[in-house]
Amino acid sequence: MSSYTGIIANSRTLPNHITTGAVMEIVAQVMSTAASAAVTGKYSEALLRAELKKAKQEADAIMRLYGE
Repeated sequence: MSSYTGIIANSRTLPNHITTGAVMEIVAQVMSTAASAAVTGKYSEALLRAELKKAKQEADAIMRLYGE
């Protein structure tokens, strides 16, 4: 319980912006892919770089839609 209390006490809210949810989903997908690769023994720096490159392209496209 003390760990949970510390996490809550130190947490910060995300900005309330229309793109926040979409960008969070993109990051979640990157982490999911990396975690799955780690579990199956297929994780590599190259895999992470490729996933992050795709995530950047997706986030950039979303930001362009909303003029960010």
